[in-house]
Amino acid sequence: MKKLAAPLIAAAALASLALPAGASTATTWTHQTLRCAGSRTATVTFKMQGGRAVDSWVENRCGRQYVTVTSCASTDRYASCGATDIGPRTKTHLGPLGYEPQAQLGWSPYCQDGPGTDCQY
Repeated sequence: MKKLAAPLIAAAALASLALPAGASTATTWTHQTLRCAGSRTATVTFKMQGGRAVDSWVENRCGRQYVTVTSCASTDRYASCGATDIGPRTKTHLGPLGYEPQAQLGWSPYCQDGPGTDCQY
């Protein structure tokens, strides 16, 4: 019995080295700087994995402008997309988003319910 078990254990050890469990996706950081009216800026940071924003932060130093962050559920052209508004002089952790995240400045919130709410478009 011991003679048969040794080759099986060795084969299992080699198989575990050949295909590591939980292989990770590469992480990239994307920083977007938006110039406000005047001399201030808003900064948006996306932690990207596999084309998706797995985490995100916004620091809006603008005095009167809103930052609107958008992303989609997938890269399919028919995918549902959403937006979140961040008010002036606000720093926030948005958390995970979807694919193709973007940020832009506006003089009013994009979402009808105001800053800090999510809406579909």
